[in-house]
Amino acid sequence: MQYIMDLVSSEALELSLFVTLGFGFVGFRSEAGKSLAAMASKRAGPPLCVLALGVMVQLLFLALNISAHSAEVWGVVLVGVALSLSKPCHADKACAKDQAPKNVDEDDEFFCPAGKQEPSSRGSLLKVPVPGFPGFVELVKQKRGVKKSVDSSQKAPRKARADVTGKGKWRIEALVTEGDIQGAEAMLLELGAQIDAVSCSMVINAWAKNGEPKRACKLLEHLLDKHEKLDAASFNSAIDACARSGDVRGAQEWFNRMGAAGVQANTITYNTLINAFARTGDLERAKLWMTKMQEEGLAADVISYSAMINACSKKGDVSGAEECLASMVRAGVKANVVSYSTVISACASKGDKAGAERWLTAMWNSGIQPDTICFNSVIDACAKASDVDAADFWMQRMLQAGIPASTVTYNALINACAKAMDVARSEWWLSSMLEQGIHADVVSYSTVINACAKAGNAVDAERWLLRMTDNGIQANVKSYSAVISAFSKRGDAEGAERWLLKMLAAGIKGDTISYTATINACTRGGDVRRAERWLTQMCEAGVEPNVITFNAVIAACAAAQRGSRAEGWLDKMKCAGIAPNSFSYNSAAKPFVASGDYQKVEKLLADLRSDQIVFDDFCLTSLLHAYQNSKPKQRFRAEAAFRSFVAESPDGVSPNAISALRRVLGRAAAESLCDNCGVHWRSLEGLRSGGKGQPRVANSAPAPRFQERLNLDQYEEE
Repeated sequence: MQYIMDLVSSEALELSLFVTLGFGFVGFRSEAGKSLAAMASKRAGPPLCVLALGVMVQLLFLALNISAHSAEVWGVVLVGVALSLSKPCHADKACAKDQAPKNVDEDDEFFCPAGKQEPSSRGSLLKVPVPGFPGFVELVKQKRGVKKSVDSSQKAPRKARADVTGKGKWRIEALVTEGDIQGAEAMLLELGAQIDAVSCSMVINAWAKNGEPKRACKLLEHLLDKHEKLDAASFNSAIDACARSGDVRGAQEWFNRMGAAGVQANTITYNTLINAFARTGDLERAKLWMTKMQEEGLAADVISYSAMINACSKKGDVSGAEECLASMVRAGVKANVVSYSTVISACASKGDKAGAERWLTAMWNSGIQPDTICFNSVIDACAKASDVDAADFWMQRMLQAGIPASTVTYNALINACAKAMDVARSEWWLSSMLEQGIHADVVSYSTVINACAKAGNAVDAERWLLRMTDNGIQANVKSYSAVISAFSKRGDAEGAERWLLKMLAAGIKGDTISYTATINACTRGGDVRRAERWLTQMCEAGVEPNVITFNAVIAACAAAQRGSRAEGWLDKMKCAGIAPNSFSYNSAAKPFVASGDYQKVEKLLADLRSDQIVFDDFCLTSLLHAYQNSKPKQRFRAEAAFRSFVAESPDGVSPNAISALRRVLGRAAAESLCDNCGVHWRSLEGLRSGGKGQPRVANSAPAPRFQERLNLDQYEEE
């Protein structure tokens, strides 16, 4: 007993056990160990492997001169002998295997039809994994999961058919996911009697989303002809296919066939029809389907109301969109971000700042977090109303709520400042945008440049355009045109030409506005030849001039008192197929008005009438000034022209015409003529003086010059 206690408590025994376990783990995990174990197992099974391992450890201790007892070796030997004696022989295994019933398994490797069992052999036994070695645990789990049956030959075919159907459904879903809809349809039709409603709906919906409604409807038609049992999802897919293609009649027809097939329509069915009519802008039919849905006992959901809101918004019916959203809230249907944002955008598109702000506030109070689109719409509405303070307020509230501002947000705010002519604030927001690391696009820079140009600040407009190009943003024709217009406003022809040439050198084709602004800059500088040269280059570049372009050149010639050249450009304007207007004829007549050549003025205004242009107060004023400047003054002609004009348009007389008439006839004679013609010159005198407390307009300011500047400046801003 003492010997056994010493043996158990000895360090050598503990060491030998640890070494045995270590070698066993490394040996059986290596390829060489697996081969050695397999070879030993063929001879005597696992006991021999354990015994060999124990002997190898003992020999290792002897070789290393380690004092160790051999008790563990004897223990291994005794255990190995006991296991060898209890191990059944191969023949017994073969007999037991022949007598045991076969198991039905899903894998063909273990399935063998009845009556075709092969006789057991040693080779087949060797394929069974050895306990404790790789493959044995998996085999046990596999065998435990198989239901044993005596009459397995009858159940095997049924199991195989079910497996084929399941694999077919899985394959259809895989083909639809891969985009092979045609292959999925072929697989669906191949299933035959095993077809199910889910697979049908999947393929029909795939055709619908792929933009091929005819294929979707044709497949559903084929399945109905085969008397397949289809559900609402299959019909909904066909209805959606027609709705996506705009075929509302086809969608309605499939709805009727759905009822004829005994399939009950659901909320999705009605929502699809409502959305179909909403897309085509047929609000009345969409409302009828929504009413019918409610009559069938189906409650409208958020999709139903959102479709109606979107339809009203697209048609410009802002009040209708607001009413749908209000009805949605009253019905207890929880609106989402899309519902509110659609109404807010509709209000913003119509310039209804109050409505956009009201719905954004209601959205916030209902516990729904607004997104960037909602804030962008409200800020844009503030921009259209030129309410910079309100736009700034919503921007600050957006940032305080932790909603990141996008490029569109900053552009809307910059546009609000620009429309309010608050150039400094627009520049500040663009600088803040760049400091925050938000990408500024061509719209961001162009808006600020245009604001500077409208204010006549050519230096800042030029500075922002240079910064834009330095930051790698490709400027467009609008960016360059704004800078050109800025120089044009102050009559700097050199600056306008410089930026027009830079634009052309950058490969950007000039448009009508850029060339016209340059021509107008030359006009204001009194350089007629330069204005004519740029108009010629404009035509050679394939840019079509318009009436404003020709008017600028005609005005330049008129300002230089070159009547014949102005008249020549008027003729070229007609030859180019561009119809002149009243300003064109009056500008061409201006040099002749100044020289008192009333006959030439009368001829030009006669041509104006022949071109079916209205003889307006501008024409009457030019003609009266020509009669005044004539030597001698043509009082009789002036009186006749005034009477003729009043007869044609009694309410068309302006204070400028009364002033010109006084210069020709004298004050007393002019007022007497007005009284005789029924013209209330006193009321016109009050309009000319600007009312009580307002300064009187000087009579010396000629109307044509004022009209010229007004038209050209307005064109540049557009």
